Amino acid sequence: MLGGNRNFGVREEFRVREQDFGNFQVEERMKVIKETRERFGRFFYRFPEGESVADVYDRVSSFLESLWRDIDMNRIHHDPIHGLNLIIISHGLTSCIFLTKWFKWTVEQFEYLNSLGNCEF
Repeated sequence: MLGGNRNFGVREEFRVREQDFGNFQVEERMKVIKETRERFGRFFYRFPEGESVADVYDRVSSFLESLWRDIDMNRIHHDPIHGLNLIIISHGLTSCIFLTKWFKWTVEQFEYLNSLGNCEF
């Protein structure tokens, strides 16, 4: 439970940003790219000048590995009596990647996920 007289730290982490969709502004080009992505598969399709979901997965994996090291090496200070609460705020796709990694879902299972809406969890 959060609350009491405890201090809360905030850290901005660039690795949990949204997927880079590249230069995705021309409407007709966007339609063709989205159709191609659906045929290719969302996970491995890399947007022109952007990144794939697999790239986001790598970023999230790197972040989680660093987070676990920070906890193990006590670089994230916390009161052992109350434990440690972490709140990670991110975008919809990145949150789906967190879930995929945490629950060890396959790429096929990921393909069935829908991205979360704004302020949804």
